[in-house]
Amino acid sequence: MRIQQLEYFLKLIETGSFSLAADECYISPSAFSKQIRALEEELDTELFSRSPSGVQLTADGAEFTLHARKIVDEYYEAISKFARGRSSTDEKQSLTIASIIVLTEFHMISVCDSFQQMYPNIDIQITEGISEIVIGRFNQGLADIAILYGNHLKCFQNQNKCIKILFSIPDQMALLTSINNPLAENDSIYLSEARNETFFILKSNSQFVPIYIDACREAGFIPKYSRYYMRLQSVAEKLVKSDEVALLSETMARYYCSQYPDSLKVISLKDRYPMDLTGIAKKSNDNPAIDLFSQHIRSVFEK
Repeated sequence: MRIQQLEYFLKLIETGSFSLAADECYISPSAFSKQIRALEEELDTELFSRSPSGVQLTADGAEFTLHARKIVDEYYEAISKFARGRSSTDEKQSLTIASIIVLTEFHMISVCDSFQQMYPNIDIQITEGISEIVIGRFNQGLADIAILYGNHLKCFQNQNKCIKILFSIPDQMALLTSINNPLAENDSIYLSEARNETFFILKSNSQFVPIYIDACREAGFIPKYSRYYMRLQSVAEKLVKSDEVALLSETMARYYCSQYPDSLKVISLKDRYPMDLTGIAKKSNDNPAIDLFSQHIRSVFEK
């Protein structure tokens, strides 16, 4: 039995759905289900009754919930206590993070909250913005950690010896479109098959535009696109009412699709275009909170 399995167990209780719980834990539904089944086999009992409408706790599952919550709470209490003990001081520390606008879609807010619970003596300050602002704050020393797509790291080619990669969350491009678009009949396509589509691009989302256009060029075409002035969070609502397609990271596409599951479709790309979310720091920065945060991120995402 591992602490991770207990966290999965509690997340399944919270969501009542294998797919939703797997999404919030950032693993595939099949891998999530396998972990729950392994836990049940170890305990030699069924913790959940499954049905097409969802899952419900069995009597044994309800009883085990009390033990699972206690174990998880004590685990994080111990981690927090001994982590503070390893620090040279219990004085309040600070950690500044500058990130591109993806934290909600990657469930990073809850990850930061759990880090704060583990290390209450570390004050986290997070700002989100377009890549130019994130890179600027990082270069000016206003951020201990910058969170960017790996594609953005070419901006630091002349600083390779000064920058260290803290973590990398695998991701790749995917298409998001209305189920009324003929492309939605496919679960996956080559990007070149979308050459006749009109791509949905946010004017305010300039941080990603060069990445997407480069991918289309690599696929052999220059994309036709419409620009819109709206919030990134309005993407899903707009796509429901149009036949356009959006080229996004797969994580973001699936997040938006979850808002309108009966109206939108995520189409995977057979030709892989990486968009790994990457955290970096300057090697000269000796803030101990940097390594603690990167270790926490890896424990959550790099399973």
